[in-house]
Amino acid sequence: MPRQVRVQYEDAIYHVMARGNRLDKIVRSDADREVFEATLEEVVGRTGWRVYAYALIDNHYHLVFKTLKANLVEGMTWFQNTVTKRHNARNKLRGHLFSGRYKAVLVEENDYLSTLIHYVHLNPVRAKLVAVKDGIENYPWCSLADYIKPASKRRSWIAVGAGLEHLGYADTAAGRRKFLADTEGLVDKSRLTRAGIDPPEGASLQVTVERGWCFGSEEFREKMSLLVGAAKGDTGTAGSKANGYSGSQTNDHAEATARLWIERGLEVVGLSREELATANKTDWRKAMIVRSIRKHSSVKLDWIAKELHMGVRSGVTRAEQMLKVKLANKKQVQRMWRKIEEMHHFYA
Repeated sequence: MPRQVRVQYEDAIYHVMARGNRLDKIVRSDADREVFEATLEEVVGRTGWRVYAYALIDNHYHLVFKTLKANLVEGMTWFQNTVTKRHNARNKLRGHLFSGRYKAVLVEENDYLSTLIHYVHLNPVRAKLVAVKDGIENYPWCSLADYIKPASKRRSWIAVGAGLEHLGYADTAAGRRKFLADTEGLVDKSRLTRAGIDPPEGASLQVTVERGWCFGSEEFREKMSLLVGAAKGDTGTAGSKANGYSGSQTNDHAEATARLWIERGLEVVGLSREELATANKTDWRKAMIVRSIRKHSSVKLDWIAKELHMGVRSGVTRAEQMLKVKLANKKQVQRMWRKIEEMHHFYA
């Protein structure tokens, strides 16, 4: 399976998850759990991460944090290697503790971050390790307990103040009680049984947790997709799975790149968005944009046909064939194509 590209930048927010190798436990005793938390505190001190939430379950963990510097890989490499070494030494074991690479989902800093803070805090409830009647804040291996305590009694390496502020709660006794009551209120909502909280409009939290790489609005996903290309040194095509992209990253990056070429093409050929929608399906100006998209992106014909209002995919190929004739005979069309190509060199 291709290795997922790690996008790193200052003030990036991630939801990081890792499971035990072969679905085995990553902690076997409270001593293991204490060492895990001590190691987490240590990596926060080393990296300067701002941890908004975490939950440690027997066979997996969740972290939500901001990297003030672009140091996700550096920090996570040290953290997981150190947890593994300490766990194996204490339990007289050898080999991998975690199953493959950790998953790091990029998170947009708005309602999406709020959703994930609640999601992580309710993870022990979903795992049936604590019940509302017993007080969900009483699960000891989670940051939720720190959110209920005054600043003088909470662990300093958990960014509770920043988390409460982001969620819209005052860091007062009354504000923290309201936060806990609202969090408990999310448990019984039937449609939130798996996700833990209502996700922002248009987002599927559970799918993102299981298979995604980016959790945010379409605009945020496009921005992150272009950073994926930059991380691979790629200014044009998204490439194949062999280059290290996961499937969702490849699709998102390809679409983001294609939309850039649509905007550049519209500028060169002198079409507005409104005119694009009403122009003939085989208009040579549309075909010019198609040519640039297909040269610099790997999106499918169906996607192009929909975005450029060209009907079905056969309309795309028919327009391309007609453009070839014009390129061979019309100097105006040749000049326009050269201008689009010059834009590639300018933006590369």
